[in-house]
Amino acid sequence: MPSSPIVASPISAASAGYLMVTDAGSVGAFGRAPYAGSLGRGLSSPIVAIADGPNGYWVAQRSGRVWAMGGAPHLGSLPPRAGHQRIVAMAATPDRRGYWLVSRAGGIFSFGDAHYYGSLGRTVLGSPIVAFTPAPDGHGYYLLAADGRARAFGDAVPHGGAIRNLRHTRAVGIATTADGRGYWVAAANGNVVPFGDAAHLGNATRARLAGPIVAIQSVPTGGGFWLTGSDGGVLTFGDAAFRGSGYGTLPAGQHVVGMVMARGTGRGLASSGAFGPSSPSATSPIGLVRARSNAGAKAKGAAARAARNVVPVPSPAPAIGPGRTGYRAGARGYDVSWPQCGGALPPAAQVAIVGVNGGWAFTGNPCFHKEAAWAGDHLTTYINLNSPRGANPAAWSLGPAGHCRLHDLYCQSYNYGYNTANYSVDQASAVGAQSRTWWLDVETASYWSTSRQANARVVAGAI
Repeated sequence: MPSSPIVASPISAASAGYLMVTDAGSVGAFGRAPYAGSLGRGLSSPIVAIADGPNGYWVAQRSGRVWAMGGAPHLGSLPPRAGHQRIVAMAATPDRRGYWLVSRAGGIFSFGDAHYYGSLGRTVLGSPIVAFTPAPDGHGYYLLAADGRARAFGDAVPHGGAIRNLRHTRAVGIATTADGRGYWVAAANGNVVPFGDAAHLGNATRARLAGPIVAIQSVPTGGGFWLTGSDGGVLTFGDAAFRGSGYGTLPAGQHVVGMVMARGTGRGLASSGAFGPSSPSATSPIGLVRARSNAGAKAKGAAARAARNVVPVPSPAPAIGPGRTGYRAGARGYDVSWPQCGGALPPAAQVAIVGVNGGWAFTGNPCFHKEAAWAGDHLTTYINLNSPRGANPAAWSLGPAGHCRLHDLYCQSYNYGYNTANYSVDQASAVGAQSRTWWLDVETASYWSTSRQANARVVAGAI
């Protein structure tokens, strides 16, 4: 009997969000991806993959058991006796009415309207299968081995070749172009190799990764892709838009094992929660840059601790660190900055907060050195924040959120917050100021966009 045509639901790069899943079954939803819950229970085998479903998603265990979350229908799992198959990948059909499970040995298991087009189940492999992706029309698929070799089935177009120089890394993911005539293969060290008509859009081999890359996902246009790390970080390439990351918000001891693009819900860009609806929004992309001071390390640690404790605030707030800059309960004092230039400074106080900027991001307080000396051992500092502004696009076009497109305020805002925080830390370091605590000054009188989500990304980038 001829198969019925597969009609994929329309999805655009602008409306796309993405989902992540950890080895323990915690799910993170970003952008407009709907959050439909996490497993939150003891599992007999680790989670290995996630697939986008209708009004929800599917999560697969290594044993082949599939969990249907939200409104996604349960279409079946591998029987318990098939547990020796060791599932490593999962993907949904374009219409999200079925899915495939893929084993380490190259076996293919089809559920719902997913069709079987062949497998490597009886082939002796020199390298195990690590990833899988369907052809864009759903009438074929690719299997990827750890050595970087991709094998095509059905109407998937083979392009041959393999990643060279995998001696110290391994292939981890494959993503197709929109027309199915090419694909990208990603390695754990961030290398990405294009095949067929896939464009060379860059890679992360020179990035200081906080965790190995575990997945690659192309956008609907075929003009870009996301790389996801085991730490929950996200890197964007081409026209893939940054929608947040799970870096710093993963539950303790868990690692991201899968990522998938999800249909938009039309509810705006705000994440429904990094890893659950009550957890803080993602505050950092992939961990590329080391903290430049003790303050940065303490703020990052406080953010991670707050995330693990599921604090219901948009972004974890830095805490006052212990030591000589710690404030006792009930202590009082002053904050000073550029408006106090030329005037008398307050008397010495236990609380002494000095502004680094001249009222705006990327400006300097001309009296900072003098005021920092007034604060002495009680010095803590603050940074002025605002939305991207000024004549220098380098302040927002490039940063941890990637290369931002012209009108992508969400991406630009994150980079702007991050870059102005770096600028301010450098300004303080240049005069030898030692501040262990950094405050963020957010005032309604400053310049802000009409998008609350974009404004929140400025703050998140600064943190």
